[in-house]
Amino acid sequence: IFFRFCCIMSATLPATGAPPSPSQASYAPLEASGARGRAWVVSAMVVGIFAGAIVLVFAFGTSRDWVVATKKGAKRLERLYRERDMSSVRTWSLGNMAESASRWRIVNDVVMGGKSSSAISAAPGGVVFSGNININGGGFASCRLPIPKSVDLRQGTGIAVTAQKLEGASVRYKLQLKSSGFDVPSWQSDFFVREDGTASTIYVPFSKLLPSWRGRIMGEQGVPQDKLGEMSEIGLMLSFLTDRGERNQPGFEPGAFGILVTDLSVYAEGEL
Repeated sequence: IFFRFCCIMSATLPATGAPPSPSQASYAPLEASGARGRAWVVSAMVVGIFAGAIVLVFAFGTSRDWVVATKKGAKRLERLYRERDMSSVRTWSLGNMAESASRWRIVNDVVMGGKSSSAISAAPGGVVFSGNININGGGFASCRLPIPKSVDLRQGTGIAVTAQKLEGASVRYKLQLKSSGFDVPSWQSDFFVREDGTASTIYVPFSKLLPSWRGRIMGEQGVPQDKLGEMSEIGLMLSFLTDRGERNQPGFEPGAFGILVTDLSVYAEGEL
């Protein structure tokens, strides 16, 4: 369009050529003006081509970065959603979930001035973790269960969570491990429940957990063996932040939520 505009402008300007006849002498100043006009058009075309080239280079670079970032994000989501055949692994349960409701404790964002609420209730075959997430002043709800002293996490590869969505649009939750003490980090990793509400077992390796304290990452990924022996609680959380402290999107929506947890087990096999 810009090129056609320049052509039209050039065509409408007076053309220079043979010396003017006496009857055309009075138009000499206009012919000089026409020459200057054509020079302006040519200059504008050169500038336009140069600017267009810069825009194309920038757009290509930006789109390439966007594609790379999108591919990285897609690969990470694919790993989180992945459900492998784990029928050959050894597992040992952290307890009968249907009888564990009274042993869970709730930790919501009210500890930091938030307004979210949650509860653990007994259900056929397990426990229901449900509540309401309010992102005004907070944005998370969690529950924690003591790890039986008879269970040695150091003998396993990770934690297997069998759960299904009951209520709400959120599908990305966190698995947490925590040792005794107030100002100590919790080790956490995201996991997904199925959007359609069917049950699934998600395997979360200890090597994928990140140390987090008040939403900030405090070290490298992977729980050291000596730290595994110190873990005293296992927990579930729904938060507006991911395990890396980023916005939980896609996977989180404020408001009502609910999942049924039918089993928490330690499993042992090769790395995922």
